[in-house]
Amino acid sequence: MKQRILSVLLAFTLLIGIVPFVQTDAHAVYGQCGPNITWGITSDGALQLTGTGEMYEYGFTEVPWYYQGGNSVGKIIISEGITGISNYAFMGCAKATSVSIPSTLVSVGSNAFDGCIKLKSLSFPQDLYKLGNYTFNGCSSLTSIQFGGDVTNYGSNIFQGCPSSLTITRPFCAKGFDQAPWTSVKQKTYNPAPFSDVSSKAWYYNPVSRACMKGFFSGTSRTTFSPNIALSRAMIVQVLYSMEGKPACTAENPFTDVPENKWYHDAIVWASSQHIVSGTGENTFSPERNLTREQAAVILTAFANRYHDLSMMAADLSRFSDAGDISPWAVQAMRQAVGAGLISGTPDGKLNPKKAITRAEAAQIIVTYDNNSSPF
Repeated sequence: MKQRILSVLLAFTLLIGIVPFVQTDAHAVYGQCGPNITWGITSDGALQLTGTGEMYEYGFTEVPWYYQGGNSVGKIIISEGITGISNYAFMGCAKATSVSIPSTLVSVGSNAFDGCIKLKSLSFPQDLYKLGNYTFNGCSSLTSIQFGGDVTNYGSNIFQGCPSSLTITRPFCAKGFDQAPWTSVKQKTYNPAPFSDVSSKAWYYNPVSRACMKGFFSGTSRTTFSPNIALSRAMIVQVLYSMEGKPACTAENPFTDVPENKWYHDAIVWASSQHIVSGTGENTFSPERNLTREQAAVILTAFANRYHDLSMMAADLSRFSDAGDISPWAVQAMRQAVGAGLISGTPDGKLNPKKAITRAEAAQIIVTYDNNSSPF
């Protein structure tokens, strides 16, 4: 009888001793990191964020796990419902090899993944629109990032310290097309153009691909881009409006030929309020009229000069045989556009200022400008 009791006690003792080892989801350290977000480091070395909404805003080394084991976690798990990752959130998580990112995430703060040297790939959801400065700084093993949608609000030096071979996958501008990778950091290549009328051998293949990928242009149909048709005045303003992130505009419409129910209404009213366009006559904009190369120069330099002073880059146009054909009101803009590399002459040494600009030519100009001002 005593032997049986001892056997039962021994079995019970062994059972008690086993339990802690199977409870691997228990948080060794934990706390609050947002109004509705808790965090914890599990016994198997995972940093887990659970809850809804945004994290608290943190400064350098202020995240609560920074001095409580964050540098030793092997994986990071961010639960569904969390929408915002703070600055410096996972800085110094040097041993983390994976990050589980929720479909609800819309913003990532500056230096959020700074120093995550073992991360090899990341995948972000469609609704993510914001990346802070130095987001992936020093992620020296990162080879692949996938974005489900278009990031419209981004800081500087996002990919500093990442490998030059980092491949970034983003969607095409036309819904339904597959995603394809393009490389950014030190070398830029482009995803294939999804249009049947954009040959891979055409000079405009790369700029059309990038302009569409960035969401600046869309096709004239699901399968065509129409690279050689003329760009209208409304189209170029819509492109610039898209580049700016389509900001809300409550300004008064100064043009009688820009009705509120037209697709270009908001873009033109915005551009007018920002002094990017001034119209073609008294209270008219002529939105459907073909855009000439000299008009493109005026509009594009007005847009660019809001951020960069192009006056110091003004070029001498005497090398172009038709420089005298440029309208007086467009000469200075054309000098700046040529000097900045936005507009170049034809092989026969002409600028063709009165010629209508094509969609392919406009894509090249927009991409040239964007390449000099965007981390993507």
